[in-house]
Amino acid sequence: MNRHHSREEKKRPGFLKPGQDLIVAGSIGLTGAAAAARAGEKALRERFSASYAERLLSLDKDAENFAQNRLGEGFFREAGVTEAEPAEDGGIMNSLWNLLEAYGLGCTIELRAIPILQETVEVCEVFDINPYRLSSGGCLLMAADNGFSALNALRKRGVEGAVIGKVEKGIARRILNGETETFLDRPKPDEIEKILNQREVKV
Repeated sequence: MNRHHSREEKKRPGFLKPGQDLIVAGSIGLTGAAAAARAGEKALRERFSASYAERLLSLDKDAENFAQNRLGEGFFREAGVTEAEPAEDGGIMNSLWNLLEAYGLGCTIELRAIPILQETVEVCEVFDINPYRLSSGGCLLMAADNGFSALNALRKRGVEGAVIGKVEKGIARRILNGETETFLDRPKPDEIEKILNQREVKV
């Protein structure tokens, strides 16, 4: 997978075109939520049971079981995936921007379709951070002509995923959340930095 993020940089090896489905493989925010949990462990243990706190502290172990580590050689051809972008620093929103910006295209995304574990939501609520802009190691944003065929190929490899929207002409990048429509912002710093900066200030 090519990680160049600008149309001025080296040409990407795949292709992206209007009408394709956008798919998320894996679950967003796992590595970032685990890092936040460890940085604020005391707050978590005060709020949750010991066993649940341990679960939150080890969320990144789940990332090992998601997309990037289970999609072996031949998967992308089998699944009809034409482009893929890891959802790492800055989370799924940065990945969406990077992928679409590389091709000068837009999208319509349904926010509620993006897969996220309840445990990740719990951590983000405790620390008031945005899970959609949180490091998501092991998670992939992908494009395919037929998103549901791609999901079937994912499941054969034990990876869950979801179709979250479509690639569109133009550069409007719409995000729907129920009846609310917003537009995708330019890349922002990863939300984990808020937690790490707070910890440095306290120290």
